[in-house]
Amino acid sequence: MIDIGATHPGVNLSMYVATAFAKLGYVSFIIHYRVNPYAEEESGIDIACAVKYVRYHAKDYGIDEDKIAVVGFSAG
Repeated sequence: MIDIGATHPGVNLSMYVATAFAKLGYVSFIIHYRVNPYAEEESGIDIACAVKYVRYHAKDYGIDEDKIAVVGFSAG
């Protein structure tokens, strides 16, 4: 799940959604990305790195690296 960004002080809605997904048997990773003063390019790099990390460590987490979905909130 892509959340608002690391510097946003708001409520972390992703935690509630991740908990609901867990009850359905899904594994969730909540990531944050850089926001202002950074550009969209840095945000995209952060998201790509997080997905790459999850794929690389899929076996460690007991998940199928070919079955990864992305969910975003707000600007995510």
